[in-house]
Amino acid sequence: YISWPVVLAAGTWTFNLIHHKGTTRGIYSIQLDDVEKGTIDGYASSAQWNVTNAVTGITISTTKKYILKIKMTSKNPSSSDYYGAIAGVRLLRTA
Repeated sequence: YISWPVVLAAGTWTFNLIHHKGTTRGIYSIQLDDVEKGTIDGYASSAQWNVTNAVTGITISTTKKYILKIKMTSKNPSSSDYYGAIAGVRLLRTA
């Protein structure tokens, strides 16, 4: 996994993962303070670059510092491995 401290204000957030999909990619678990908020499957039958996938509707009740963690937890049955290739992340407050 990789992690960063982030300060999030109370509200509703969207997490965007900008990544490269392919035949060897796993499934990312998106977590805040070790609580899973959603998953993103990195598998594709052919290489795809700079794909953006989102986890929406993340509710933050208290403004504070959280630990954002992206963890490789599993893989698509069609994937041959658990690799990840992240180009960027973005957190957007939507409400």
